[in-house]
Amino acid sequence: MRRLILLFAFGLLSCGSEHPEGVGAPCTKGNDCEARADVACVIPWPGGYCTEVSCTVGSCPTGARCVTGIDFDDVAFDAFCLQTCQQEADCRDGYRCVDVSLPERVCAPGAT
Repeated sequence: MRRLILLFAFGLLSCGSEHPEGVGAPCTKGNDCEARADVACVIPWPGGYCTEVSCTVGSCPTGARCVTGIDFDDVAFDAFCLQTCQQEADCRDGYRCVDVSLPERVCAPGAT
């Protein structure tokens, strides 16, 4: 019985939104973002944008894609993770679901 209660409590603690503090979440500093290697907050983007830098293909967490060789204003990283999307509604306010020649579209800053 005690084990069942502990498992139930853990399950409640692990519930949450798809990207609670992960790639694409709002932030004001890097430690607002999910605790993973090479996290950063792109502060100039609307509401800030949690990302992982120095990524490679396949290294971003689920729901994100590594973007390389594309210049975004106010981003000093050569490679970083962006949240994937299928439609505008998948992105938060201030972001658009754009095609940057990847297998998936990503949420990037722009008028919505």
